[in-house]
Amino acid sequence: MQPLQQLPPYAVPPVEFPFRSLVQRAARLALGGEREIALAALTAARFARGSVGPFRLPGSLRQARAAASRVWFSTLTLPARARLSAQRVVDASAGDDMQALAAGLEELIEVAGPVLDRAANAELRALTRLATARADA
Repeated sequence: MQPLQQLPPYAVPPVEFPFRSLVQRAARLALGGEREIALAALTAARFARGSVGPFRLPGSLRQARAAASRVWFSTLTLPARARLSAQRVVDASAGDDMQALAAGLEELIEVAGPVLDRAANAELRALTRLATARADA
């Protein structure tokens, strides 16, 4: 892949998915509990990214997505603590309290950390740093 400086002026820069390691870890886990925890962490991370990333979604859309996520989370066979921490991240992503979002992500890392590998945990930690930096700004 060429650096952005070397792309032709008419080229569209490549889109990079920020949670590649989370997806790979979920794909490698066997069907069942651990995979569902990894998928819940991935989903929560994607919701959080929509509230702190460079392409922040409007508040009304974030609230609608958070409300709809409750149905999806209810279909997963998750331990209660994992369901609660993932839902906390999603609920915090609907609002503007970045400290609550960072705290929710820290809790999610603690709960899902044993299931995830080092790279997947690093992606969640990077997202937590992004939320913390936005809270401090």
